[in-house]
Amino acid sequence: MFQYILKRLALMVVTLFGITVITFLITRLAPGDPAVLKVQGAMALGGGRGQQLSEAIIEENRRILGLDKPILFNLRPKGRREHVQRMIRDFGSGEEYVRDRRGRKPLAAVQSAALPEMFEALDETTTAVLRRRLLELLPNQVAASLPPEYDSFSEGKRLDWWRRWWEENKATYTPRNAKTVADAYFAEPTDGNFRRVIAVGGCTIPHLMERVGSRDPRVADLATSPLTVIVGRSWSTWGETREGERRRNLYRWRKWWQYHRAEFVDFGGFERLSRMLTDTQYGVWFGKVLTFDFDESCRSRSSSA
Repeated sequence: MFQYILKRLALMVVTLFGITVITFLITRLAPGDPAVLKVQGAMALGGGRGQQLSEAIIEENRRILGLDKPILFNLRPKGRREHVQRMIRDFGSGEEYVRDRRGRKPLAAVQSAALPEMFEALDETTTAVLRRRLLELLPNQVAASLPPEYDSFSEGKRLDWWRRWWEENKATYTPRNAKTVADAYFAEPTDGNFRRVIAVGGCTIPHLMERVGSRDPRVADLATSPLTVIVGRSWSTWGETREGERRRNLYRWRKWWQYHRAEFVDFGGFERLSRMLTDTQYGVWFGKVLTFDFDESCRSRSSSA
């Protein structure tokens, strides 16, 4: 009897695997781009502005569906450093859509987590255009106190000023210090500690997201409070938020982290090895089938499950 049960369980695993393979192949072999089909309604908008909106939605839905990844095996899974380097390359592009949508906005979104690579690019780049764009973006990446005469500085003087600032402050933006700042906030959630978390910015996001999944509602609420400021999402769980809305917002934070975690975390060891299989189109699809969680439509912002 025990062997029969084991045999049936093994058969269930094989059957589930077969089902996921067949459904994955059907979705990939079907005519048309699934991300485009999902937002055909947005394509009805007229004019250039509507076209840009459609492209942005399609790009986001491609990420939701995992279409921006290799199909079955990812030999080079990307972590924070690789993602930021790609953003910087796109930021130097001569094509406006690539420069803005894939460069400036993603860099602004990761904030201080991009600083090491941004300063590397400032030291190493031979492209004057990219150097100028990075210098223009830096004041928005961190809460640096610029000198009153900063606007009158030449490009070379601005570059020297930022290099000195980075040498004096780069220890603030290390993973170890970001964890220390986040731990101090959770231990004593005062206004001062809250402001320190905001000041360190994107570097604290991994440590805040660890607490979003806490079983203690108070800890999860403490985590989402600075996240709404740093990330710029209005998914608050504080105050008089209804329980249903609170659960929905916590779900949104977890899904946001699922898609953006690689932009804030450098993977190593076993996790990097495992992502060779999971960070693929099939790996994303298999995870959705196992959890029966097919996310939100980027256009309607409603569950597509």
